[in-house]
Amino acid sequence: MKRFLQSCSFLLVLAFGLSTTLNGQTCVTLGDVVGELTPVLKDNGQFCPTPAVETGVCDCPDGFVAVGYVGLEGNSYGGMVLSQFSLRCRQLNIDGTLGGAVDVTCANGSDVGNMTDGPIDAAAGEALVGFESNVGCAVDGLEGYSKSILEVAAGDANGNSNIMTEIGGMGGSAQPVMYVPDGNVIIGMRTYEDPGNNISAGFAWRYAPIQTVACPADCPLTDISLSNASACDDNGTPDIASDDFFTADVTVTYLSAPTDGSLEVTGSGNLSISAPVASIGANSYTFTNVQLRASGLQVPLSASFTSIAGCTLNDLAGNAPQPCSPDAPGIPTMSEWGLILFALIMFTLSVVFGTQYQQKLAFANTGANASAGTKLPFNKQAFFKALPWVYLVIAAIFAVAIVFGYEPTNADLPGSLFAGAIIAYLVQYVSVFSKKSE
Repeated sequence: MKRFLQSCSFLLVLAFGLSTTLNGQTCVTLGDVVGELTPVLKDNGQFCPTPAVETGVCDCPDGFVAVGYVGLEGNSYGGMVLSQFSLRCRQLNIDGTLGGAVDVTCANGSDVGNMTDGPIDAAAGEALVGFESNVGCAVDGLEGYSKSILEVAAGDANGNSNIMTEIGGMGGSAQPVMYVPDGNVIIGMRTYEDPGNNISAGFAWRYAPIQTVACPADCPLTDISLSNASACDDNGTPDIASDDFFTADVTVTYLSAPTDGSLEVTGSGNLSISAPVASIGANSYTFTNVQLRASGLQVPLSASFTSIAGCTLNDLAGNAPQPCSPDAPGIPTMSEWGLILFALIMFTLSVVFGTQYQQKLAFANTGANASAGTKLPFNKQAFFKALPWVYLVIAAIFAVAIVFGYEPTNADLPGSLFAGAIIAYLVQYVSVFSKKSE
């Protein structure tokens, strides 16, 4: 009976090993359970009594792991003390490789510092598993430890890892190396700040497990990435930004290629390229000198094998350069929206209080009692009647600008909403005041 159970156990282990490989390739995924190490906080001694305050959590996006870090240094505590720092993340692919696009987490600390230190990234296929730090009145310096994703998945000790380049300085007190548990990688951090100066004041590393899973038998696509990207080209139209482009090599990675059909890549505007599977490599293929839109954003691409139904991989392959048409019409960034909103508010106040002052003078000249006060009158019905028309005009202005090559920014929507509300208030005030003056 004992020998029978041993045989069954061996067969189960063998079956699991076969199910988690495909053509000799181990397949992995990032687990959902997130753990957190004990926080390391700034010194609260005589020279720096203000205690650290927790400010939030800065995690990589779902399915991403931390592969590096970048910081800003230089503040009242010293020229090499970190004012803030962020983690750099890449997507974990099922074959244990990492995506090409980098996503940077929010910052631990908000002081701007004097200069950038980093970015520092781990070697290809490696993720962060630990940190050594120096901490005094702030987080003085950080030095990461990285390890191969496949070694982590195999259960190899995280202490068996590669030391990375430090950021910051070596002031404060040296802290022992902190590793996340074996089988796990760092995916984010809990952040702490000194409320007196907004400098990074501590951290708690957050981690998740690397799990071995069954390799997909149906769709072997794993990654799309860009390389050898060129500078932006205005396409001979300096007044139109929508046709600005750049060129890059597009590499598609897969566990294995089918025996027939073609490999296709689409996205980034009207991109559509393909290659017959008879001409591609065993595990990757690179389309060279591909023309892509220069948008200043990450480049979304889709890869598919035509002979495998439903086999499509959507990925952010990398970052496109900013548009470069110098004469293209532009609409303000967030700082410019701030100036516009300030100007609108001041103009509206000038109109309201100016007309009220004129009304007082008119009453005074006629000898009547001036009942108009210095206040902001508001007619709700007139305001909500004017608001949709104002937004319609703003939308039309944007539509025309986009036709002529303008690239919308993240500031345009909130800026337009606030500006439209101010303009609608001005319209309702002028409308009501005009009726009272008749």
